[in-house]
Amino acid sequence: MRLIIFPITNKTFPIHPKLTAEQASAKLGPKVKASGKPKLELHNDKLVYAFPVTGIEGVSHVYANARTGAGEGIDYNL
Repeated sequence: MRLIIFPITNKTFPIHPKLTAEQASAKLGPKVKASGKPKLELHNDKLVYAFPVTGIEGVSHVYANARTGAGEGIDYNL
């Protein structure tokens, strides 16, 4: 039997966002329009707002960092 030990990482996440959903949505860009209520989620180890969007063909959601407003990714309609 072989024992594999993984290092333990202590990651801390902000419990509360620094930006409101409205402040983060203002940074989405001129072609992107939020089409529903955003959800606060963890995405790639970051606290983000997940915005359902319209305005870009094939894109269903845009993720905006809840602390900085920076874009953190998109989801495509499949």
